Amino acid sequence: MLLDKNSPIPLYHQLAEGLKREIEDGEWATNEILPSETDLCEQYKISRGTVRQAISELIKSGLVSRNQGKGTFVAESRLVWPVSSFYCFDNETENDRSKFNRKLIEKKIIIPDESIRKNMDLEKKVKVYKIVSVVFSGQEAVALEVSYLIEKLFPNLLKKQNLNKIAPYEIFMKEYKIKITRVRESFKPIVISKSDSEKLNIPSNSLVLLVNRKAWTNNVIFEFRMSTVRSDISQYTVELL
Repeated sequence: MLLDKNSPIPLYHQLAEGLKREIEDGEWATNEILPSETDLCEQYKISRGTVRQAISELIKSGLVSRNQGKGTFVAESRLVWPVSSFYCFDNETENDRSKFNRKLIEKKIIIPDESIRKNMDLEKKVKVYKIVSVVFSGQEAVALEVSYLIEKLFPNLLKKQNLNKIAPYEIFMKEYKIKITRVRESFKPIVISKSDSEKLNIPSNSLVLLVNRKAWTNNVIFEFRMSTVRSDISQYTVELL
């Protein structure tokens, strides 16, 4: 790795990006200690402040962790959930190391309760689909998704044989020609319920991230989704498009 001191790109960012590439390319194994600040300063002829800023960037990204008095270590891989206006769990992570799949555990038509009606701006007795899935990375359950969709916008949705296989937004856009015009997500840490912990195979009372999503087509909220995401093995990144 070479640092260009004549580049307009800050040296700390160049160093952070270089170390990131080395970690992702496998040059540094999980839990392996990185060179000390002194070693990095001497190797790249840069200040300790520059090195510390670079390491801080890597810590923020979740790639390394600092053990006071012992050094900086390569962290265990964490699933990265990228957020964008057309985001769904089925996309690969931005570093392409994981691919998600889902197991459908419930699908039915219901008349929603007051809370769901309020979130979707629905009149009473308007029917919605309730679709519940567990999201997996490999064999490990990482999230629980509960989606509510306006029935009249998706005729015969429950008869679709591919609900378990492809991303919901592919169905919305390709098969039902739904144009997604707006998406809003809110994030809240919560303690998982006992029933949901059993679905994700984690201890009850674990801390998880609740992600509520509303998706609009024009002025109609066609989907309200609640995703319970394991916080012990995942992190969110937000990319503004």
